[in-house]
Amino acid sequence: MKRGENDKDDFVRLCQTEIKEDSTQTDILQQFQQADMADRVLSWFNRDVLFNGVLLNAFQHLNIENMYACRYFIQNIQKYFNEHKHMSAVQVFRSSPMKSELLHELKSYQGKIIGIKSLLTTTCDRSMALLCQSGENIQKRVLFEIDADPQINGVKPFVKTSPSYESGLEDAIVFMIGSLFKINQVVEKEDDEEGGGDSGITIFQMTLCAAESIDSLKMMNPINDKEEKDFIGFIQLQYDLCTNLQYLDGLNNVDKILENYLNKSVLNDNNLIRAWDLLGKICAVKNQLDQSLFWYKKALDLKKKILPKNDSSVADSYFYIAYVYLNKNDSNQALDAFKQVLAISKEIHGEDSRLLMKCYGQMCIIYEDQEKFADLLVCYNQMFNILLKHVPIDDQQFAFLYNNMGKTFANLGQYSLALGYYKTSLDIKLKYQFRKDYIANNYKSIGIVHKSMGNIEQARTNFEQAITTYNQLESRDEKIISEIEKLIQNLSTS
Repeated sequence: MKRGENDKDDFVRLCQTEIKEDSTQTDILQQFQQADMADRVLSWFNRDVLFNGVLLNAFQHLNIENMYACRYFIQNIQKYFNEHKHMSAVQVFRSSPMKSELLHELKSYQGKIIGIKSLLTTTCDRSMALLCQSGENIQKRVLFEIDADPQINGVKPFVKTSPSYESGLEDAIVFMIGSLFKINQVVEKEDDEEGGGDSGITIFQMTLCAAESIDSLKMMNPINDKEEKDFIGFIQLQYDLCTNLQYLDGLNNVDKILENYLNKSVLNDNNLIRAWDLLGKICAVKNQLDQSLFWYKKALDLKKKILPKNDSSVADSYFYIAYVYLNKNDSNQALDAFKQVLAISKEIHGEDSRLLMKCYGQMCIIYEDQEKFADLLVCYNQMFNILLKHVPIDDQQFAFLYNNMGKTFANLGQYSLALGYYKTSLDIKLKYQFRKDYIANNYKSIGIVHKSMGNIEQARTNFEQAITTYNQLESRDEKIISEIEKLIQNLSTS
């Protein structure tokens, strides 16, 4: 299955949790599953409250798991906006009935920047926007007047919809999720006896803007967000959203903004550490590895001055640094950093820590690349002992560990031990119905060990079973099947 299909399946499953027994929405969701998004992404978004509501709920509640599940839909929206972005300046309008409490809150944001957590549909026709509120029994009438210039550097793209867009508005302009608007002025139009179109309406005059400066970001206040987040926290939130949703373009210039903030601000040690760690993460994601190391090491040096040497935050720094060295292909420096993590974590947690598992797992990769199989086995045994404290010995989490230990013993020429671990791994994968390619690979590995032991018929049986299992896949890898067929042919000549 392709990655995009997995992405779509995750989004469909999230939608299914929302629709429950609603047969109408079930039908819509089934149509969506079978459809190609292509240029119809906005139509799908606006077609039913289902898709709009799922996205809005995820962003309003800042549910990272649900936002990640929405990535298929959001990425298609992003692609559509980038390909069809409007290129000229516009003035657009959006009306909205609003409760008094929310209106009062929104008025307090004059001169500040607000962000939207869903797509925003507007119209170029002012009278049409006002008409949408006429005759309605509402508490307060509100009109947003928005000036948007796509040529301003850093603004999110917006699109002018096609006639097929099911917005209910002609000449609709739709703004991207996360668009920022500065509220320049709030104008109150009092009721008059003639009851004109603007009578009794509050007008918010706004401008589409970019988060390109510290000052603008510090002014940001999301609608309905009662708690103002500190600036570093705001950047951290942006980092979390961009990385979880795989929108790495959203991190452009963020590191420079944060650096400028540091240059202009006097921060205490804790906030300096937060900022430097965050800069390390941002630079690492952007593959600026030397810069990432610079910031991580600055944070580490300060932590070592003000924190106990066995503080978990110090271990975290070494862990980040190790990962950067891995990406720089400097395995020895990475190993040294991982060993520091191990030493601190063992002092804090003893021999039972999930962080230890992560460390050993990464060290295994290094030792395997270096063909240090004895060291590799030590790490695998440590992982085995930690895992055994949390789950039964035949739990599915052991499947890959047994497989890797089998591979290591095979590399050491200890074929009987390798065979035992491979078979145990296979039993677990069959029990828990692992993916067919994982199971097939196990049969192949067992076949190779039997061949090395001179067990020709057992080798042949396992190779044939591997091919049979691979053939059950929807999309077969003909290259792998060809490799196994060659292994079978070689048996005949042995």
